[in-house]
Amino acid sequence: MRSSGYEPNSEGMTERIKMLLLSRLIPLVESNFNMVELGPRSSGKSFVFKELTPYAVLISGGQGTVAKLFVHGTTNKVGAVGQWDAICFDESTDKIFKERDAIPLMKDYMESGSFSRAGKGGEIAGQASLIFNGNINQPLETVLQTSHLFSPISDEVNSDTAFLDRIHFYLPGWEMIKFSPSNFTNNFGFSTDFFSEILKDQRRVNFTDAIDKYFSLGSHLKQRDTKPVRKTVSGFLKLLHPDGVYTKEDVREYLEIAMEMRRRVKEQLKRIGGMEFWDTNFSYLDNETQEEHFVALPEERGSAIIESTPLSPGVCYTATSDGDNVALVRIEAVVMSGNGKLTVTGTGSQEVKENIKNTFNYIKANEKSILSEQHSLSNYDITIQVINMLGAYISGGIGSAVYVSILSAIYKRNLKPGLAVLGNISIGGAIERSINFPDKVTMLSDNGAKTVIVPMDNLNEIASLPQSVLGKTDVPFYSNTQMIVQKAVLIE
Repeated sequence: MRSSGYEPNSEGMTERIKMLLLSRLIPLVESNFNMVELGPRSSGKSFVFKELTPYAVLISGGQGTVAKLFVHGTTNKVGAVGQWDAICFDESTDKIFKERDAIPLMKDYMESGSFSRAGKGGEIAGQASLIFNGNINQPLETVLQTSHLFSPISDEVNSDTAFLDRIHFYLPGWEMIKFSPSNFTNNFGFSTDFFSEILKDQRRVNFTDAIDKYFSLGSHLKQRDTKPVRKTVSGFLKLLHPDGVYTKEDVREYLEIAMEMRRRVKEQLKRIGGMEFWDTNFSYLDNETQEEHFVALPEERGSAIIESTPLSPGVCYTATSDGDNVALVRIEAVVMSGNGKLTVTGTGSQEVKENIKNTFNYIKANEKSILSEQHSLSNYDITIQVINMLGAYISGGIGSAVYVSILSAIYKRNLKPGLAVLGNISIGGAIERSINFPDKVTMLSDNGAKTVIVPMDNLNEIASLPQSVLGKTDVPFYSNTQMIVQKAVLIE
């Protein structure tokens, strides 16, 4: 720590902060390590790569070109990935690349440590680790509720799942302290010349198999997850146990950090890409006791969007999908005495407005059988507000949730805790199947849904839901509008 300029005994330097600061050094001791750190300003994100070693280079936002990074078109000279140990893209929230052509080459390089360019003599390999730094300008809770933790990164790549899946380590910069003079050391450390040579020399050593002696990785870790986890553990062992002497508990500590940092990447991919990345319950097994330990994310605890208390009258959740993007939607119905007027706010989508209108007209046409004698839509003005809680944009298929919202608002009845309703209602009252059923239920479950009521036509898809979802969310089915209300209303 002192060789990096920090005073480990100063105020605010908790064990957690020390480990996060040390993890900034991993790209200097591990080859081809891809890391992201997003956080507030003045937390020293680029200090390590600028001041501590002559073997790292800082590239300012938007300056990444094919010639500079990979290979020069006329001279055939290999670019930065073949010349440096670490390349840090500073301010990657603005722009990373000057040319779009660099992105496919970057993906290729991040995956395999090599790239090929037509006419440049086959595969060209590099050892450089990549670091993407940037600022998060909103509170963490806001980012988590409205989008995902990669959203502050440049628009070139912030929803490119193939690019983001190649990130090994997402350092939570928002946990970092803002440094004051007292956090910098007055004590001795190694001189930077000597220290940087030690770090460089450690790139030749390999501790990626250290985990296997004590632990096995859980079933949710795929090949693209095990590689980052192993490289992270190896990096910590090189930094903290360069003599190769370490205990089981040392490995456990580094393994849990490694899993957390990779799981943070995977959780954001799940928010962007849906079911393809559903398996995020990272765990490891103790080889001795066969106990399985699960690793959680600090920011995911208690960040559920859907409240676990009974929903207020008129409030219901649903999810929509256009085939690629899933959105989590909150419907709020407000009923006031009036003369049968319907107002829709919060969406410009014609399809969504059509859903709401059809549901309203269905209730109106059948109000004798749906509503009790003292209630009639012609006596109320109804406002439906559609709120996009998470995801790209809202598409159609929300009729059933609107139906439940209107009826619970008219009767002033609370709905079940953590309730969501999928499916649509035609103007004739037919229940329409929910498309992209597994993605929707998974997204709702991950964001706090305790019950998701779905159309009977989706029954044959229940097997496609992950066990982890069925374990925490009840999925009852309905075949008519009467059943929706029976299953949605809180029985007091």
